[in-house]
Amino acid sequence: MDTNALPRDEQRLVLRLLHYWRELAGNRTMPDLDEIDGAAIADMWPCCFMLDYADPDGLSFRYVGQRHIADLTFDPTGRSITDVREDILLGRAACYGTQVLDQKVPITLGGKFFDGAGRTILYRSILLPVSHGDSLALLGGANSRVIVLD
Repeated sequence: MDTNALPRDEQRLVLRLLHYWRELAGNRTMPDLDEIDGAAIADMWPCCFMLDYADPDGLSFRYVGQRHIADLTFDPTGRSITDVREDILLGRAACYGTQVLDQKVPITLGGKFFDGAGRTILYRSILLPVSHGDSLALLGGANSRVIVLD
């Protein structure tokens, strides 16, 4: 029995993305960046993003899914994570990237934050390290919903 198998009806993005990452990694510590295939995870890909570590400039966006671009007035691909505010889901989800790079293990984070419009946002995110030549990159995923208070 495969204890890493997910139930067919699993809806949580972070668990499905972690499962995909683990399948790619196999017996290795982490998969290679070139193995990430957006078409293989097409249902999740709009909620995903990828980060490169470009020291000394820090983390920059390699790929940003349409779900996240919709929250912005620009496409942050190729730009630093500091160009995206932390009151937007993408900024919140990418802000702990250096911690994942330091520890070289997947980290999931979730909680609540207030967006630029003052709405309460409930979110879940995951950042997963991937090898990229002699350095590391990150695969991330995040989704959210607005909490309506009565």
